[in-house]
Amino acid sequence: MKLTELRASDVMVKDILTVKPGDKISHAHLLMIKNNIGGIPVVEEDNILVGIITQRDISLSRLAIELEPSNNVGDLMTKNPKTVSKRETLKDILEKMFKYNIERLPVIEENNRLIGLVLREPILKKVLKFLNQQEKE
Repeated sequence: MKLTELRASDVMVKDILTVKPGDKISHAHLLMIKNNIGGIPVVEEDNILVGIITQRDISLSRLAIELEPSNNVGDLMTKNPKTVSKRETLKDILEKMFKYNIERLPVIEENNRLIGLVLREPILKKVLKFLNQQEKE
């Protein structure tokens, strides 16, 4: 497969953790720490994407405001995050990541239903695999 043929569906992580807007920020933060991840999509019923919360969001908010134990994910999440469809090309994905300086892009289907998450590391692994194959040829 050529790099230009790679789509979001080829590089997305399908088994992802999510949180709900009503979950406590501390719960989301603990999930990120325990699973060594930098962000989690925020979904409502039927896996409908409504936002994303990142370690950076939590860290920056701690500098600006005092987070209360009662604060919910919905209070801090980025609403209407940048997304991709499963058919978008690797080039399109990377352009969005660099343009908006983001490390993860939720992959959605119709009606904003979350089906995966594109992360920088799996993309880089695919590119490295491709480059290694090119060397062998």
